[in-house]
Amino acid sequence: MHYTVTGMDCAECVTTVEETAKRIPGVQSVRAELLTESISVEFDPAAEAADVQEKIAMALRRAGYELAVSQETGSDIASGRTSRASAAGAGSLLRRFFLLVSAVFAFVVIGEWFGLIDSITEVLPWWAAVPAILAFAYPRLKPVFAALRQRRIISHTLMSTALIAALIVGEWATAAILAAFMHIGAYAEHLVAVKGRSALKALAASAPREAVVVDEAGTELARLPAEQVSAGDLVRVRTGDMVPVDGVVISGQAIVNQSALTGESIPVEVEAGSDVLSASQVESGGITVRTVSAGADSIFGHILDVVRQAEASRGPTARIADRFSAGYLPVLLAIAAATWIIGGELMPAIAVLAVACSCSFALATPIAMLASIARSAKEGLLIRGGDVIERAYRVDTVLFDKTGTLTTGSIALSEVELIASAGPVQTADDALALAASAEYYSEHPVASALVAAAEKKSLTLLPPDAPESVPGGVTARIRGSLVRVGSARYLGMDTAAAGGELSHAGEVVNDPAATPAPATAGLSAYLEVDSIVTARFEFTDPVRPESEELINLLKNLGMAHIEMLTGDASRAADEVAGTLGIQLRKGLLPADKLARTEELMQQGHRVAFVGDGINDAPSLARADVGIATGSLEAALHAADVVLLRNDIGLVGTFLHTGRRTMHTVFGNIGFTTVYNVLGVSLAAVGILPPVFAAALQVIPDLGVLANSSQLARPARISSRGRS
Repeated sequence: MHYTVTGMDCAECVTTVEETAKRIPGVQSVRAELLTESISVEFDPAAEAADVQEKIAMALRRAGYELAVSQETGSDIASGRTSRASAAGAGSLLRRFFLLVSAVFAFVVIGEWFGLIDSITEVLPWWAAVPAILAFAYPRLKPVFAALRQRRIISHTLMSTALIAALIVGEWATAAILAAFMHIGAYAEHLVAVKGRSALKALAASAPREAVVVDEAGTELARLPAEQVSAGDLVRVRTGDMVPVDGVVISGQAIVNQSALTGESIPVEVEAGSDVLSASQVESGGITVRTVSAGADSIFGHILDVVRQAEASRGPTARIADRFSAGYLPVLLAIAAATWIIGGELMPAIAVLAVACSCSFALATPIAMLASIARSAKEGLLIRGGDVIERAYRVDTVLFDKTGTLTTGSIALSEVELIASAGPVQTADDALALAASAEYYSEHPVASALVAAAEKKSLTLLPPDAPESVPGGVTARIRGSLVRVGSARYLGMDTAAAGGELSHAGEVVNDPAATPAPATAGLSAYLEVDSIVTARFEFTDPVRPESEELINLLKNLGMAHIEMLTGDASRAADEVAGTLGIQLRKGLLPADKLARTEELMQQGHRVAFVGDGINDAPSLARADVGIATGSLEAALHAADVVLLRNDIGLVGTFLHTGRRTMHTVFGNIGFTTVYNVLGVSLAAVGILPPVFAAALQVIPDLGVLANSSQLARPARISSRGRS
């Protein structure tokens, strides 16, 4: 069961919420997520869920948090109902924050300059000062006391201890200023968390909210929330509407923009029989769609769910930072005690407690990770969690499948060889036009390649008479001539003379004694006119235009090993590897690819495997990072990273993102470490007064926010590997 919890603004809040909920009888397990403000609760089957929920809500309220009464589901997040308000609220929070900080800073500076703070301390009696300051600080002291009941120390424990110490020695003004900065610090943490959540909520804002359900005649039946549409329902989508479901177009035509889903800004045309995905925008036209899946079950719903759960997939750096943050607090208390004992003065010890900031250690990683994951989703990359980004940072070896990955996965005509002149065939263009005419009504890939090549050259195609397609080729009569197009075996040719070829059934024939096919080919078909073989057509699976730039980028990123693993045993595989300048292993079965992946990992390499989400599933699952292409539905369940659009260049974008993100994380941690070392040192030797120490405490949180926010902007990537 998933619920929304308000008031969680730092990693310690997550621990407090989890520990509080776990203490309730009937709760088996709890997982809280800071950046989605949610908890997942697993109840004891024998317990009454409603009663347990009410007890959790009461316990969290006592600890300073609010549990939403309504259950949260994946579709609630997908609805994006609060996204725009949240985005606007983040800007308002920022303005209020700086106004508040400015006001308190002004008071501190003016007060110190004119001696007002000392005057207030001397004039104000304790019986008026102590209750007023404690009442003012109570909202910040409340979670500290809740943590103490659980025998835990949290970051606000330090400032609370400093505040109480200031009260004990009668420094009323100092205590009041410490209380003010406790509120400012909490406000800063809230601001950082809100800004971190904004990336996810901006993505959720792209989700469809309403569907118009119609009957077979097109009559409107109901307007429903998108998540309530059932499989099989017909949905009408008009110009300006968002496609609310995954489905198949049964009528109409439209221009659809899928940028919210794939990051591809070029619209596509859809018509009856076309697949459409939820969150696509209809720019013109209108269609009726038969629903396949909707809401949380749609592709977009899965994407949102993966991004939402990304925080739970924490890598080694995040776990180390969490442990350090927790262990840092007792150390600071010890440093403050030692400062007091050795120096004999309490104010420097109070300053040590006031200046220290541990929460930014815990925020350094998740804020950066979520910003990158949400940004990547907009660009067409689905990353399953922060641990994937950490593994990507360490990748030094990339393995590629060939077909449909580095190549287009479709056959294209590469060469026409005129063998003999006969009848209507006198030139290579004549041969191409005649073969394309015979193949015009065939749906075989060879036919499509021939027709596309002929149309590209604006050749005149003649209508075939009684075309007949059979395994291996096609036969037709064209202007009185008997025309056959197909494999050497289909035409009864000597395969030793024909070399490697593609039969019309898609079978690759490689005779050991055959004459090698040209290196640019590997797949062949022939044209026969009135029993005379007149031409040979060479086909290839073209290298993607972006593949060469991708390989150059990977080399400049320092990849030690780039290799293509393919089941293709023909010369075409050698040609692709040679063109791209990468190593090759060919004629491999899926088990062989898996064995090669494991071999490299055993040698100490960190391996990323890029391949189809179906055929290469074992290697994708075994590699340090599996990057899936092909069918979205299959890929979503097969890999750590999914390319949401047909662009292999996104592999480079992802690996660059991994490095960029981890550099940001290291920068966050480094900045926080330097701040704490300098701040605590200056406070311990008495250079930094408590009021200024408290004022400085917000700096690490704001630094983490500012440094991580640049990840929300697209990176500029070139084949030189720089951004």
